[in-house]
Amino acid sequence: MTTNPTSDKSAASGLSPEKREDIWALLIAAGVLLVSIAAPDTVHNVFKNLLYLL
Repeated sequence: MTTNPTSDKSAASGLSPEKREDIWALLIAAGVLLVSIAAPDTVHNVFKNLLYLL
């Protein structure tokens, strides 16, 4: 009987790399959302002046 070696590794190490990447993406998105809520004018000016949008 054979076992799947990837399932043994992920069970031993906790989170899979894909799940860690998803968690980091959610944390970064939440940070950007909080900054956008706290200082919407500043975010708008950053995009307008630094990134040359609009």
